[in-house]
Amino acid sequence: MQTVKAFSLLTDFDIALFQSGKHFRMYQKLGSHPVECDGERGVYFAVWAPHARQVSVTGTFNAWNPKSHVLLPRWDKSGIWEGFIPNIGKGTVYKYHITMQNGKGLDKGDPYAIRWETPPGTASIVWELGEDYTWQDGAWLDKRLRQAGKPQPWSVYEVHPGSWKKIPEDGNRSLNFRELADDLVPYVKEMGFSHIELMPVMEHPYFPSWGYQITGFFAPSGRFGPPEDFMHFIDACHQAELGVILDWVPSHFPGDIHGLYLFDGSHLYEYADMRRGYHPDWNSYVFDYGRNEVRSFLISNALFWLDKYHIDGLRVDAVASMLYHDYSRKEGEWIPNIHGGRENLEAISFLRDFNEAAYKNYPGIETIAEESTAFPGVSKPIWEGGLGFGQKWMMGWMHDALNYFKRPPVFRRWHQSEITFSMVYAFSERFMLPLSHDEVVHMKASLLYKMPGNEWEKFANLRALFGHQWTHPGSHILFMGGELGQTTEWSHDRGVVWELLQYDYHKGCQEWVRALNQLYQKHPALWWNAFTPEGYEWISGDDTENCVLAYLRKGRSTDKVLLVVCHFKPGVLENYTVGVPYGGTWREVLNSDDPRFGGSGTVNGDLKAEKIASHGHEQSITLQLASLAVQIFEGVHLPKSKPPATKKQAGKLPAGKLPKGKNNPPNGQRPNRSNPDVYAEHLLGTYCVHLPPICNIPFFSSFAQFYPGMDITAAQLAHLLKGTLEGNPDATVRQPARIEEAREGDFAFLDNPKYESYAYSTKASILLVNKNFQPTQPVSATLIRVDDVRTSLAFLLERFNDIVSPNGAPAQVDEKASVHPDVQIGNQSAIGAFTVVEAGAVIGDNCNIYPQVFIGRNVHIGNNCKLYPGCAYTTTASSATTACCMPTP
Repeated sequence: MQTVKAFSLLTDFDIALFQSGKHFRMYQKLGSHPVECDGERGVYFAVWAPHARQVSVTGTFNAWNPKSHVLLPRWDKSGIWEGFIPNIGKGTVYKYHITMQNGKGLDKGDPYAIRWETPPGTASIVWELGEDYTWQDGAWLDKRLRQAGKPQPWSVYEVHPGSWKKIPEDGNRSLNFRELADDLVPYVKEMGFSHIELMPVMEHPYFPSWGYQITGFFAPSGRFGPPEDFMHFIDACHQAELGVILDWVPSHFPGDIHGLYLFDGSHLYEYADMRRGYHPDWNSYVFDYGRNEVRSFLISNALFWLDKYHIDGLRVDAVASMLYHDYSRKEGEWIPNIHGGRENLEAISFLRDFNEAAYKNYPGIETIAEESTAFPGVSKPIWEGGLGFGQKWMMGWMHDALNYFKRPPVFRRWHQSEITFSMVYAFSERFMLPLSHDEVVHMKASLLYKMPGNEWEKFANLRALFGHQWTHPGSHILFMGGELGQTTEWSHDRGVVWELLQYDYHKGCQEWVRALNQLYQKHPALWWNAFTPEGYEWISGDDTENCVLAYLRKGRSTDKVLLVVCHFKPGVLENYTVGVPYGGTWREVLNSDDPRFGGSGTVNGDLKAEKIASHGHEQSITLQLASLAVQIFEGVHLPKSKPPATKKQAGKLPAGKLPKGKNNPPNGQRPNRSNPDVYAEHLLGTYCVHLPPICNIPFFSSFAQFYPGMDITAAQLAHLLKGTLEGNPDATVRQPARIEEAREGDFAFLDNPKYESYAYSTKASILLVNKNFQPTQPVSATLIRVDDVRTSLAFLLERFNDIVSPNGAPAQVDEKASVHPDVQIGNQSAIGAFTVVEAGAVIGDNCNIYPQVFIGRNVHIGNNCKLYPGCAYTTTASSATTACCMPTP
């Protein structure tokens, strides 16, 4: 008698998506799911095994009899076997018995199982995820969405959950998830980190693999408790305002017979040719990224953790091994791609699909690549040709910095480039600086014992390394135990040696990391421009004799600048002069030589800048350079600048007018972009202005008149946009606008990363909507993108308020500028492409006006000007004077 009933959760659309590699929620359909069929409660099973002769479900409920419950093959040749088994439910232990084409059998765990037996058990368990758990992290998720793409601090604590802390009196067991919530979460919070990164928590049979050899990709390891306990841990992190990053391993899997290897008797999940399918470094097997069903499996797995467990980010392991066919292979041991190159084109395509799906579905999360090569564009957006990761581990910095600090200080003078070279490429990617678990295992020594010198010097060097890491551009991650100067290599069998905290030097090292985190969180100068050159300025990197580095870290225009001085040589240097960008008091806010951190006490306190030129600056300070130390100073008195406009002030502005910028800047130059006169702290909404298709008025110049901080109505906005709306009675304003409602002719200023091409980084855009616009696709009509949404409007307004060529002198008007009304552009000027010349402005004689310059009403164009093809000017009454203009060069 057939004990399996015909039943399916799969639709034809599911199958089509699965087979095209585009089904990213397959965990909702494949695997085991308690359901009701014909009035009976039971479990629906579905598994992909296209080359199997037969598939049955075995388990405790049928005494593991492979002939008892045989699944039914789908008629659509998808290779999926499915069926409903009544009278079993949550907690049922099972496997799939797969009969291969040769008649032999394999017993496999369920690839989509959300719970597995605790090793050494290898079976899957029927489970209903989260039915007994109520999340309490709504406030965190709302904040995460609001902050999506905006600058925020990333100070990450890397943890191996099985060995962060052991219980010796209970057989040296690991903490479970609930105990980690009680102990780890408050510790990380008190230490000032912003995120916890967990080494893989997915089920793995071999504990010393640290979780990187996974068999249960959808199940947190039973070693630490049931799935709901892992939810509780994540929830506790979020309620403590800590983000959680998971290590995710889509690069390889082990050859354990109950896992994915030879799943249906064929090379189903791995490449069939072992020159592509076998990984020599880890004795494991490489996913077949060219098989669409495998891509659906992997991307579904990534989204599963973001969906069901509210994970804030995925650190993707071993990306370099995925990108290259010849990774760790000798000549003749690998197969080139179709173009003869070594790049794995299928893996590249997969990674782009993964990142696109992750950011599209979960704005506010972050994907981070562990990638050690010079592969271009790892953290560049997909639409710019990149892989689409949010950040990339800066392996080069870690290698060079550790090499430098390992050297006895007497030799460092000849190797200064090792510690400065990272700045050559620091902004080529969005880098995270790691000091990871890989650097403190396998006879590499602990971080402390990599350092040269006696005990005091080892700790001084380690504190200096941390100080340099925390103040270097980018974000950073530190592996557990490093913060207290662990003396031994990390061991998964012992974990962090907490007993060391009874000693002053170790406790001082821990206090130094805590102080660095507190400084980092407090000062946006260290993270606001972490990935852009605006946040960094060299003061001195060439004092090789004294092994000194000095640099500035800068945030927004209203943030105090930090001066970092690193002295990587023993001995105190008295009366050392360093240039500073402005005068007043420079306060020493942190010094690794402070006695509370185990230092010798060479500190400075407040220093007054003097008008003595040094290092290219008119002002300088003179300080004591401590031995083997990093000293951080805050410029207390920022140069005076106009405050941001308030709502009340903005409301008093005349309609259609904007606050003036700096008057008559020399040579027609703009105000410094890093210190705009008008500063937009936030946007109050997204507006969409609809223009009839016949309208040919410059759209982004008028929209630049939307003034930030003004609590305006649709009617007021229309009035502000009078240059666009006058003479267009059919034009309408919608507030707030939703991109899903976009119509042909719309344009909008976007401040919603959900719709901004998946928000790989903070962006604001001005978008012209054409008839081919698809809101679910990456924005392809972006004309202006600004990398900091908090300054983007200020940037636009700054351009709009430019007063170019004072007194009629020649000027070079940059591309995408806006020329304010009543401004005179001097003779022989050049006006760059995509510039807007507003109504009432004057363009002098003999000017070059390049393509896509938009010229408004009543603009006077002088004699013998050259209007290049593509120039646009109004043709209504009182339009631009064109009689003396040449239509082409």
